[in-house]
Amino acid sequence: MSPLQNLLSRLNRVSDRGRGKYAAACPGPVHEHGDRHPSLSVREVDDGVVLLKCWAGCSIYDIADAVGIKVRDLFPNGHADRRRYDDSRHAWNDRDLLYLIRRELCVILTTYARVIDGQPLSSADMERVHLTIERLNRVLEVTREH
Repeated sequence: MSPLQNLLSRLNRVSDRGRGKYAAACPGPVHEHGDRHPSLSVREVDDGVVLLKCWAGCSIYDIADAVGIKVRDLFPNGHADRRRYDDSRHAWNDRDLLYLIRRELCVILTTYARVIDGQPLSSADMERVHLTIERLNRVLEVTREH
C-alpha cells in the first residue's frame, strides 16, 4: 500500500480534490470535538511523498499519532528524507521553535486585544488559548531536553 493509500484509509470524510489532492476531517488534537469542516489538506507529490497541512494548526506529528502511523510513513520506502523522521518529536531546530513561539504569541495578543475591546471570548477562543499554553509548555520541554 502506498503512503497516500495508507493515510487516506485511516482518515474520515475524505474528498478527492483532483490531481493527488484531498481534503479530510483532521484527527488532530485541535479538533477534540470533531472537525466539522474538513481542515486537513493532503497532497501526494511526484516522488510519492505525502504532504499534510491542518489549517487549524495541528502538527504532522499530532496527525500521524492520531491515525496510528509515524511521520516517516508519509515517505515511500527508500526515500532519502524518510530517515530524517524518527519516532521522536524532538527533531525541532531553533528556527522551528522560534516560529512556533511567534505564532502562539500572536494568538495570545489577538485574544488579549479582543478582551481589552470588551469582546466576549467563546469556548472555542478559550480552547485555543489552552492549546497555545500547551504548545508553549512543549517548547519549554524540548528546550530543557537539549
